[in-house]
Amino acid sequence: MNTGVGAKSKISGMLLVIFVLIISVNAIASEKNEISPQGRFQQERRVDGYYKGRITPHWFSEDAYFWYRNDLSGDTKEFILVDTEKGTRKTAFDHQKLAAALSEAADSEYTADKLPFDRIEFVDGLKSVQFTVEDAVWICDLGSYVCTKTDTVEPEASADEDEENSRRSMRPRGFGRGRSRTAESPDGEWTAVIKDNNIFLQGADGEEIQLSEDGEENNSYGVLSWSPDSQVLVGFRMEPGDNKEVYLIESSPEGGGRAKLHTRSYDLPGDKLARY
Repeated sequence: MNTGVGAKSKISGMLLVIFVLIISVNAIASEKNEISPQGRFQQERRVDGYYKGRITPHWFSEDAYFWYRNDLSGDTKEFILVDTEKGTRKTAFDHQKLAAALSEAADSEYTADKLPFDRIEFVDGLKSVQFTVEDAVWICDLGSYVCTKTDTVEPEASADEDEENSRRSMRPRGFGRGRSRTAESPDGEWTAVIKDNNIFLQGADGEEIQLSEDGEENNSYGVLSWSPDSQVLVGFRMEPGDNKEVYLIESSPEGGGRAKLHTRSYDLPGDKLARY
């Protein structure tokens, strides 16, 4: 057997594959206007291919339901409805039928994955959905999928509402994280507080009751959640994970100068994660 020829063939094949990969990567980079080294360290940089990592819930019907929007690849999107009492999640409506109905009613062309609105409002329970297209308010019956243009003027969402929705998207209703956070009961009679690693209840009259005694430094209560009727308070203890960091080098910082070292928390396989 001529091992020398075989080895040379393998090496030539590997070099060919590497060459093809380099060409492919350069082609993709040129199409997407490759991000500069400085841009890679911007906090708000969008990561292509990363979707559904965070939701902004819009609650309604006394917090029994909420809807949210998934922004997907190619500027497409979908609307999701969550029933908190039944614990179900589904598309908020038939996107294909609504797109067809709206296209016919508005004499325009819309597709199911690129509907011309970002916000919706359920009307008459879950029977109809309302939205705004080019300053006009539309209502679509979700039974017949007939869309009708109305004379209603829909106010824009306030900054306070967007801030509240963003805050609530980071944690479920009625619970607080951290020892200094509190959770007020829905009826306003009690406030649950994390103090000295344990749960305390503070009444409106100033009365304080300690509910737990097993919280400790590395296994502290840190999540509280009230039931809608204020009759049940659920508390979770949290055992912290390793919370290890990775290191990034910014070789070409904005404005020039020496390279900069950045750190951030990043879990790797084998690391201990926080337990609840």
